[in-house]
Amino acid sequence: MPAMPLRGAGFDMGIWLLQRSRAEAIKMKTVVRISCGILILWSLVVPSFAQRDMDCSDFRTQREAQDFYERSGPGDPHRLDRDGDGVACETLP
Repeated sequence: MPAMPLRGAGFDMGIWLLQRSRAEAIKMKTVVRISCGILILWSLVVPSFAQRDMDCSDFRTQREAQDFYERSGPGDPHRLDRDGDGVACETLP
């Protein structure tokens, strides 16, 4: 008696699940690669996240500190504007 080919709902479902999991793995790999690319680009576009904490003593002039303060984005992540008036390192020349 010749071997019967494997058929039936259970076998077909198994192949479908195997194919689906491969497709899902490819999708997940693509999502991870895109996410990594976005994070790398974000770190280049928003340099304040990649830089060390800056203090007023790191700048020679108030204008230099102000420029950095304005490029750092919203808020005052480096605490250069102690009194919150929008002017960074007011004691520098």
